[in-house]
Amino acid sequence: MTEIENHLRRPVRVVVSSPDDVRRYTTEFYALSRSVRAAQKTGEVSGSASFEQLVELGKAKGQLDANDQGVVQVVDWLWQYAFDQRASDIHLEPRRDMGAIRFRIDGVLHTVYQVPLTVMAR
Repeated sequence: MTEIENHLRRPVRVVVSSPDDVRRYTTEFYALSRSVRAAQKTGEVSGSASFEQLVELGKAKGQLDANDQGVVQVVDWLWQYAFDQRASDIHLEPRRDMGAIRFRIDGVLHTVYQVPLTVMAR
């Protein structure tokens, strides 16, 4: 475990989980990853958004389209996962390199996932 902590440069906490939960979350996260990749591919075709475009998203008329299946699946997963975790808020935070998705759970913001800017824009 010390090797893992040294490699990650973070503390590792050992927890006990049922095999069913591990299978369920593994399946969910791989499905989310596939959806993000699909949304990113369609975003690359339509053009990527810069950080400044994301900050002024309300002013971008018609440039950013959210009507593709990858984006719909990502948003679907976010709603379901937020509900399962009993999150009171969902924060989508555009950053220069990646967008951060954070949930407020019991008053504390937790980073749940990071997505490419092309997906965040959509």
